Amino acid sequence: MIRLRALRKSFRDRQGTTPVFDAINLDLPGGRCIGVIGDEGAGKSTLLKLLCGLEQADSGSIDIDGGVAIPFGQNPGLTPQLSARENTTFAARVFGLPTTAMVRKVEELANLGAQFDAEIGGYGRPQRLRLNIAILMAANFKWYLVDDQLPIKGNRQNERLMLEFEALKKRSGMLIASTRFNLLREHCDSVIVLGGRSAVFYDDLEQGLQVYREVAARPGRRRKGAKSMDDSDDVAEAGQSATQTDRPATRAHRRQSPPTGTTHGFDAS
Repeated sequence: MIRLRALRKSFRDRQGTTPVFDAINLDLPGGRCIGVIGDEGAGKSTLLKLLCGLEQADSGSIDIDGGVAIPFGQNPGLTPQLSARENTTFAARVFGLPTTAMVRKVEELANLGAQFDAEIGGYGRPQRLRLNIAILMAANFKWYLVDDQLPIKGNRQNERLMLEFEALKKRSGMLIASTRFNLLREHCDSVIVLGGRSAVFYDDLEQGLQVYREVAARPGRRRKGAKSMDDSDDVAEAGQSATQTDRPATRAHRRQSPPTGTTHGFDAS
């Protein structure tokens, strides 16, 4: 379970403050694959970074049952001067996991061959990505985050990663942020719809996607590249009107950690 309470997040620059989330609350069930959808600038990547600790909230709290991995594709603190084997050994110690078993698992998943003992600074991007994802998968987190970054299907070097990804969906919770309906339909059974500094969880994926379509189709909305949106209640209103039997709409905090439970609180100061 992930619980977010009164979560506020904004970004400041020379032009002022841009609010992303305004006192959102969410209750996300564990062991589910949950999509995250919203226009560009609605906070999809920001939400994932808040959950794993790459970003800090202005105020509010996040209570998570179990550890949360950083999003696939993000650098999990790897050292270019070390080999994949050495980096994996270090990661196992940080996560408090058996070194031998984790190294064996990562070597199998990453499919690097002899390059597993070469300095990763000489890797190409596909090799680094496979290693990053393999380390996160082998750490066996309770929650995994995907920010539109999945191993490419059809590539034989990624086959083992894709098999492990399917296994992860059955034993861990997962959030997948994307605007690609086909990706969400392939992997998710529910969805969080973001928009106008709010967040609403839909237990039924298709209902949530329909709400997003309805809101996106409204005239006069500022969409791609917008700094802010003037439809702060559109997502919640559309959800309330979609059906009388919805799970109560909740307006959407937490961090990166080894596989243990965590609670975070934030105060604006």
